[in-house]
Amino acid sequence: MIAVEVVMVTDQLRDQALLFRQLSADALGLRPAEHPWGTGDYIPSDAAGRTDVPGVWVAGNVADPAAQVGAAAAAGAAAGAQINAGLVAEETECAVAACRDPFSASSEASLCELVMGGRRHGL
Repeated sequence: MIAVEVVMVTDQLRDQALLFRQLSADALGLRPAEHPWGTGDYIPSDAAGRTDVPGVWVAGNVADPAAQVGAAAAAGAAAGAQINAGLVAEETECAVAACRDPFSASSEASLCELVMGGRRHGL
């Protein structure tokens, strides 16, 4: 047993969303909210970490103030997977759009490069 005069315990974790409050709340439109359990502020998101702002994900203690290291790391991996899936989907949409419009300027340039190579200007 250790003799102490004061024991301090906090019931709220306010620092986790500090970065968003100070730097990006206005720029990104993110607003910290009070966690329903009363454990502090967090940035609301879906299970994958996607916020209401398109292209912005959160993970770890910013998304869940009660998350410990393992859960925070798992949330980061899930958010990363969702970000990657979104990028792949966007790239696929662009490729499909290019195939559907075979006579666009970029399609013509690509085909000319493929067929004519360095001789494409008649030289």
